[in-house]
Amino acid sequence: SAECRFPGLNPGTYAVAVSVDFNKNRKTDKNFIGIPTEPWGVSNNVRPSMRAPRFKEAAFELKDASQRIEVRVSK
Repeated sequence: SAECRFPGLNPGTYAVAVSVDFNKNRKTDKNFIGIPTEPWGVSNNVRPSMRAPRFKEAAFELKDASQRIEVRVSK
């Protein structure tokens, strides 16, 4: 597991996307049809089957600086 903090964010609507860069090339590698080959996840843990998650699906309301979210990361 890992923890990321984003100090100084104002209340509002946000979405978070994360990936694990196993080969350290600073990008999320994808196969020939565009599906990630490295583990990834987004806020609200949405995982559409044949497209990238939309902002609206991953969006959450940040109410204050102490709020925490959890993002599951998998292939």
